[in-house]
Amino acid sequence: MDDKNLHSNHLNQKNYPEPDIPADEAWADMKNLLNNMPGKANLGKSGKPFPAKYFTYAGIGLIIMAVTAYYFLNDTPQKQPSVKTYYSHAQPQKVILSDGTVAFLNKNSSISELGNTAEERQTAVKGAAYFAEGQISNQPAHHLKAGTLDVVPVQADIYVSFDTVLAVSSVHIQSGSAVIEADGKKITLNAGEALKYDEKTRHMSDKQKVDVSLFSYATRIFEFMDTPLKEAAESIGNTYGVTIVFKNKNLYNCRITTRFDNRSLKEVFDVLAYTLNFSYQIDEKNNQVVLTGEGCE
Repeated sequence: MDDKNLHSNHLNQKNYPEPDIPADEAWADMKNLLNNMPGKANLGKSGKPFPAKYFTYAGIGLIIMAVTAYYFLNDTPQKQPSVKTYYSHAQPQKVILSDGTVAFLNKNSSISELGNTAEERQTAVKGAAYFAEGQISNQPAHHLKAGTLDVVPVQADIYVSFDTVLAVSSVHIQSGSAVIEADGKKITLNAGEALKYDEKTRHMSDKQKVDVSLFSYATRIFEFMDTPLKEAAESIGNTYGVTIVFKNKNLYNCRITTRFDNRSLKEVFDVLAYTLNFSYQIDEKNNQVVLTGEGCE
């Protein structure tokens, strides 16, 4: 220590001041501080204790800061409800949804279960799906979504489709009824009625007659009214999982009017071949039915 009461730093030849408080006095103050009882109010410079309410305010402030930090600074992502999707590919597919509902997907279609709650369930259809009476659960309300079209079946045999390319939906009611809603408008469809909805133009068609051949892949019910054989063959082939091969393209436009109710593939073609005067052979190895002859008598 030099004559100016400064300590010398021998490493860099710089001095720093001696503390203003003598060491003995500092140690005495420290001992007094350590001897204070827990919870005893500290003394300020004035010698008066800090009011207890200040410590209460400080505690409340810390709690508020902690809660705020938890809700606003927590980066943990919120758990989202899972979405389960069922697919078909080149052939129609029967699927059972998580609530026990049985659906028949047409080929290249899908069904997605969306956020089911105690009040309602939502099932989105892309492509086409058929739901049969007694196989679609009505508790709670089951909303079928075809694009933006909302369909609530009531004990219905119902076919719902949505063409994602054209943005066109359709609903066909074979039995029972359903409430249809789009753009805030509601309409009730009953057995034998159908409609289409174009999302691009927001146009809903008038009620039409049900085309049971659209969902014959699920019911094996065909109703042909002056239908070209080529068109009828496509429905039959899709239903039974076979390819119809025409050896003579003149058969394409032979027209048929008849109805089949859950008949075998052979029974169907026995009737068609006799009525339209052609021959056929079922190739089980290649899943084909080969049609030959002139036809159309």
